[in-house]
Amino acid sequence: MSIHFRSIFLLAISLIVLSAPDLAEAARRRQSPDSPAGVVRYDGNGYLIGCAVDPDVLNQAINVHLYVKVPSSTPGAVLFGPPINDWLLFLTVETAGLSNANLNQDCIVGGSHGYRMIIPPTYRNSQPQTFYVWAIDHNGAASHTLLAQPGTPTAYAVNVTVGDLQVIGALDGFQEEQAFGWVIDPDAEATPTSVHIYVDGPTGVGTYIGQALADQPRADLNDWGFEGNHAFVFSLPGSVKDGQLREFWTHGIDLSNGPNLLVDPTPKSYAMGDGVEVVGGPEVVFDWDQDSCEDFDIPDFPARAWRDSVGNVNLISAMHINRTSVGPDFSNLVHDCTVDLASSYQGPPQAFNNLEWLAATHSPDGNTVYGLVHNEFHGYLPGQAATIAIPPLYDPALCPDGEVPDDPDGQGPLEPRWCWYNSITAVVRNAPGQPFVDPPAGVSRLVATLPYQYVPTDTHARGYRGGSSIHHNVYSLPTGSPAPPASNQYQDGDGLYYVLIDARKHPNTASPIQRQGACLLRTDDLSDPSSWRAWDGSDGFIRSFVNPYPVAPTNPQNFVCEPVYFGVTGLAPPVDQGLVWSTHLQRFLTASATVQGNPNVWAVYYSTSDNLTEWDDASLVVDLTMCGEAGGTEPCYDYAALIDHEDDTRNFEKAGQRAYLYTMHHNRELGFPLNYLDRDLVRFPVRFRDP
Repeated sequence: MSIHFRSIFLLAISLIVLSAPDLAEAARRRQSPDSPAGVVRYDGNGYLIGCAVDPDVLNQAINVHLYVKVPSSTPGAVLFGPPINDWLLFLTVETAGLSNANLNQDCIVGGSHGYRMIIPPTYRNSQPQTFYVWAIDHNGAASHTLLAQPGTPTAYAVNVTVGDLQVIGALDGFQEEQAFGWVIDPDAEATPTSVHIYVDGPTGVGTYIGQALADQPRADLNDWGFEGNHAFVFSLPGSVKDGQLREFWTHGIDLSNGPNLLVDPTPKSYAMGDGVEVVGGPEVVFDWDQDSCEDFDIPDFPARAWRDSVGNVNLISAMHINRTSVGPDFSNLVHDCTVDLASSYQGPPQAFNNLEWLAATHSPDGNTVYGLVHNEFHGYLPGQAATIAIPPLYDPALCPDGEVPDDPDGQGPLEPRWCWYNSITAVVRNAPGQPFVDPPAGVSRLVATLPYQYVPTDTHARGYRGGSSIHHNVYSLPTGSPAPPASNQYQDGDGLYYVLIDARKHPNTASPIQRQGACLLRTDDLSDPSSWRAWDGSDGFIRSFVNPYPVAPTNPQNFVCEPVYFGVTGLAPPVDQGLVWSTHLQRFLTASATVQGNPNVWAVYYSTSDNLTEWDDASLVVDLTMCGEAGGTEPCYDYAALIDHEDDTRNFEKAGQRAYLYTMHHNRELGFPLNYLDRDLVRFPVRFRDP
């Protein structure tokens, strides 16, 4: 076959060159019905790759031939005419029938027309070489095509210098306490090689934890044109199954005694929690250094997301100057410097309109977005307020200990937990791109506050803190099931809107009226802030909230909520930062960054429930260095929310087996004046194991 092929070219038959081989272009440019089309590329590690197709037989694979430029005295060399005008030697033939999309990207007719040819060992001698590739007509006619490189119609020659080929591969990920990936030594492609795996650094730095032979089949590698079996599966040892986030480094073993190179230039992260695995990351979603619109444009609350009426994803991790990131999907978000909700900074605590974080959102139609606001009133003046350069807020008489000193290391102000009064209020956005505003005139913005007035001499923060996302309870019944009748109790699929909030105990005594923990609220009308009702612990959602101004009630016990989950005293419970319906576990699921256990351990936890009022004990997601335990200049994490990018609900209220854990990473650094502001929003891919 090769002798006949060389003879054809010795007869100086014309060569047809196609660099944009879609069917219409091929039909227009070819000089006869027998002209194939395609491209050739060098992959950087010993392979010539590309695609080749004969437009007359799109459902058939054709052959490609590889030639190398040689001296005229080389046995078997043939003199080629234009456009080569030089001596070439035939090396090998391959069938262009691979289905890999990267190989086929230049042959836009579709189908399987890719090829991969390894440069023979004789020409991997670290000397410059010139290669040519022909696409062979399906019927053996004289209209074979000399292939060019993409975008350069006359760049037929592939000029490369190839030596010993490097080990290639990847650590693709983790699943069910195993690491998996692939590795190939191209110098010995038919022979499986091994990987050595390290944690917390590559060889010489990290800790060796084991090795695996890459001898398992994987169809996608064969579709790439690699022969044999080259996948590996590595069972993780018990030493890394403690919930700690670790970096894994993978070295491929060179069978030709070359260097055992890292198959991935960057490590992969993994942690095994209780029933859930962190299987990668962290991925930076918002980088304060690059994306912030001002110093105080930082993530300071769990992330929330919704799709607007034009299909864009809106993502927010609130600060008291609230902005969203918007894009067609979670991979293409752009941070918008337009302020969506600016804090009013109004002074009196009874205004309930002070420092405002957009804590929870829900959009029924993509146009209107209802929001719950975490509102903070701080009575102190010069310390925090002046230092962080927001407008002077309040009369110092509202906080007798208002002169708060800076942090001892000079890196930022202390945040005292006195002169602090929390509440939850409501806002609404009436159309995409518009700011969030107060409810219409005549509608109170107040959702929840303690039935006590602000007391300047309090030695702890009091009130209700914005907690989870808002959840529309329509997913806990099978599709098509009838809605249950109205009831004061929770019912599957009752169509009501639920939210968890963080209640701080008050008074600060052994028997407080408001107990510490996560309270559950619900409403049937998001447009009416006064319609939210709290769970009372037994009779149902019958507790309303009351404004303690101008006169506080004499029966405050009737206007507080009963927690459905009790947290560590003074700290957030592990169920108050995110709320989704798990389609994988068929239960409600929450996540929170807090402290649990005995002894107490700061980490990210999750909990599940059948009915929102009874929750399982907290389970570990990942043991990160949390800001509640870190030193003043130690990088740390805080806040947690689960978002499933593949969820089809408008408000991302469901999560499947795989989702993303969104959290704030605090890049604190000693000597940086704004180290308490340098915060990024990051995400980790997580996978829940089967129940």
